[in-house]
Amino acid sequence: MLNNELTVIFCTCDAYEDLWQNFFMLLKKYWPEFDGEIILNTETKAFEYEGLKISEPLNCPKETSWSDRLSLSLKKVKTPYVLIMLDDFYLKAPVKNSSFIATLKYMDSNPTVASVTYLCEPGAKTSKTGLDGFYYRSQFSLYKMTAHITLYRKDYLLSVLRKNESAWEFEVSGTVRSWFKRGKFLCPKDNSLYIFPYDFGSLVLRGNFVRTVKEYFEKNEGCIFIKERPLMEKVEFKAPGNFLKKFKYFIKGFLSIFKDKAL
Repeated sequence: MLNNELTVIFCTCDAYEDLWQNFFMLLKKYWPEFDGEIILNTETKAFEYEGLKISEPLNCPKETSWSDRLSLSLKKVKTPYVLIMLDDFYLKAPVKNSSFIATLKYMDSNPTVASVTYLCEPGAKTSKTGLDGFYYRSQFSLYKMTAHITLYRKDYLLSVLRKNESAWEFEVSGTVRSWFKRGKFLCPKDNSLYIFPYDFGSLVLRGNFVRTVKEYFEKNEGCIFIKERPLMEKVEFKAPGNFLKKFKYFIKGFLSIFKDKAL
């Protein structure tokens, strides 16, 4: 079923090539059941890993934006669903594959569902879905569009993308765009499900290794980091707090509805 229904889009860029070997080593180790295609969402560099079906790179200019690269990757996808994975979200324990398959089947039998994210995101959880542990998110929740590990309906994701946006703009402005579109969003009420066990704070922030995460993978998984990046202490996520900042996000996101769609 995975091979026929799902494609993984590995979101990265050439500058983060040093993260790929460890990522795919851990993906194969902790999700051996996955046998589908992996779209290498990067500009020009190719990569292979034994036992995994990794596509050729996009062969696009270095200056191509995050949203345009993602759009180009989606247009290569032959399956109805895609799973977004970032290059520095390393798995640290086995994927709960049967639970993941349950979410995929739920989405397949409920065509109004646009996405299922496996991280408990901000915003009200309005009601149970019939899918164990998952709730519907309120229409105006923050970060409905997210780059965390998330299962998307391919066509919906493609429709939300706009030209020349960063990953951050995709999450913020893309979320506002989703408020004006039909489609239900699911996430767990808390993070106890842990279907995809990874470090929610990520391995890299603003080009720097997060010390605690890097050291964990060196000591516990034998990861070798071939590129020296500056080390930084863990930075906690802070949602936009004051009303003015949220209002600015809303205006920016609303205006982006009228931008051209991504490539």
